[in-house]
Amino acid sequence: MPVLFETISNPIDQDLQDLISIYQDYPTPVADDIETWIQESLIEGNLLFAGRFNGRLLSALWGTVTTQGLELHHLCVRQLTRRRSVASQLLTLLTKHADQQKLSLLIQHQPELDPLAKHLATLGFNNTNNHWLRTSITP
Repeated sequence: MPVLFETISNPIDQDLQDLISIYQDYPTPVADDIETWIQESLIEGNLLFAGRFNGRLLSALWGTVTTQGLELHHLCVRQLTRRRSVASQLLTLLTKHADQQKLSLLIQHQPELDPLAKHLATLGFNNTNNHWLRTSITP
């Protein structure tokens, strides 16, 4: 299932509904009101990256700009589409985007990322001090 990469700053109604569905499947509740959490996260300046297939959002990942680069958090794939390489594709496409923007990527260790450890290493992430770090590679 080929995933298209998008940066979303102002989700349309269908995208917002897809994002709510995605984060209802997150391992731990992100908020009592997911829609408000999404809107407030965007207002606060967090970046939202998403994977789309057949016009619908299947995966999402947030990024916060820090002094170290882009800190990634809340990677989630809809339960119905897990185990189809959706998260791997989203991360692969995001690393290409980060390289174009000359951004390093940082991911704090989360148990739900353990199945992606091999793929993260393949993408150039190094696992140190309880986080994954990938220094920007100039294209």
